[in-house]
Amino acid sequence: MDIRTDKRQPSIRSRYLIHNRIYSDVFYDLYRGGDAQLQQDVFILKVHKELISPEFVDFCVAHLTDHLYLNIPGLFELSDYEFDGENFFIIYKSSESQLMTLDLYLSQIKKEPDYSKRVYKVLHQIATTLYSLETRQLVFGQ
Repeated sequence: MDIRTDKRQPSIRSRYLIHNRIYSDVFYDLYRGGDAQLQQDVFILKVHKELISPEFVDFCVAHLTDHLYLNIPGLFELSDYEFDGENFFIIYKSSESQLMTLDLYLSQIKKEPDYSKRVYKVLHQIATTLYSLETRQLVFGQ
């Protein structure tokens, strides 16, 4: 992990301590961490460096600001973000002991009568977001 920090424990701005990586895919790594100031667990999403451009960060920050501190009951609350010129982090406070992932969400709603409609809506949002990033050429290394 290439986070600028002291040698004892990786951190972001000395406030967010990074404990361990719990998930990784082609877009980001997800870490379990802690907020040293508020003494609570957080999840830290680190976007892969190869995908980051200044325009990408500007776009994300402009769209994230509206959602800061909005609580999604039972899931998480977007609480902060950090761009140090090289790494881009998005920090979530957890409302539960685990952050809900897409597969967990899909398996949770599997028996709902409107399952297909909800799956389509989620997949459509993901596809629209990815297409928007591509058309604005905000993703580096296409």
